[in-house]
Amino acid sequence: MRDSLKRACRRVRPGHAYLYILFSVTLTQIASGQSDLDTRFDALRRDHEAAIERVRRDYEVRIQSLEAEVRDLRTNGDGVSGNGALETLVNDLERQGLDTLGQTTVFDARFNPAIGVVGDFVLALSDRDDAYEQFDRFHLRGVEMTIVGEVDPGLAYYVAIHVDEEDFELEEAYGDLHDFLPFDLDLRFGRMNVDFGRQSSMHEHELPTVDKPGVIQDYLGGSLRGTGIELNRWSPLGDSHLLRYSVGVYN
Repeated sequence: MRDSLKRACRRVRPGHAYLYILFSVTLTQIASGQSDLDTRFDALRRDHEAAIERVRRDYEVRIQSLEAEVRDLRTNGDGVSGNGALETLVNDLERQGLDTLGQTTVFDARFNPAIGVVGDFVLALSDRDDAYEQFDRFHLRGVEMTIVGEVDPGLAYYVAIHVDEEDFELEEAYGDLHDFLPFDLDLRFGRMNVDFGRQSSMHEHELPTVDKPGVIQDYLGGSLRGTGIELNRWSPLGDSHLLRYSVGVYN
């Protein structure tokens, strides 16, 4: 290469020879830099492969350890269970809904009764100077306590006790047998508000108005209530409506 460069330099001017020498030095530097990159890349690749190998060995050791623990558990379980005694005990605990932390499965908190208390207050105002005492004051129409719960996944109960300034009344106390009868029928039995009309069966604090309509108060006494048995069902009516019908016998 040096002889070729010398012959080229004899045929060109000094400036051209300088360019040839500069080009040769640049190529040498590039080749040297590429060699350094290859060396560093090889070192990084070797380190990466070594790290992967270490991780693989660690996982193999862990898997072998877990397999040994599983074998020990199976051996100990077979020795304790005998003729299925351990499995029977576990099934009994699951049926009872008990473990070391308490109730968690079948007999859980949903069977505890939900107790609520509602106060029904009314404010009566008047612009008359000679207003009676029942105006311009708050009135406590009553306090109602409700107890709702389930004794079985298909049997619920509902109790409503109403107390006012003059009286104490057991408004409702009935059982609701649901998800048991065919055709999605519900069976209610006990003391209840008769399923007649929309607002007649509602309690006063549930009303969208202050009082029930006058026709209900005059002809039904506010609520049509009785003790008996009632069969009802919800049925779809089109895509966006529901139809409810009921049949009952009351005292």
